[in-house]
Amino acid sequence: MVKLIMDTIESLVRNIVRDELSKIWPPAAQPRVENVADAANRVYSVARVADLLGVSVDYIYARIRSGEIETIELGGGRAKQRVTGAELQRFVESRRYIA
Repeated sequence: MVKLIMDTIESLVRNIVRDELSKIWPPAAQPRVENVADAANRVYSVARVADLLGVSVDYIYARIRSGEIETIELGGGRAKQRVTGAELQRFVESRRYIA
């Protein structure tokens, strides 16, 4: 029963995201939304986050130091910091500029 509810919610979210994206981007330019829940639950290295956003690793570390991006610490040092998909999405949404 719980799986059915989760599948239904995931399907609804996927449809909402697809509808909202179609308002912003033409169909050929739309990113593919496979599984919203998987993206939110993934963890990314700082280098991968920088690559996804098209910025430098130093920029991401500066955002981490300022508290704008929260990380998961998997050990000692910067090399073991990870950013969840949900945190990455939250950060991007917080930087959205609507004219």
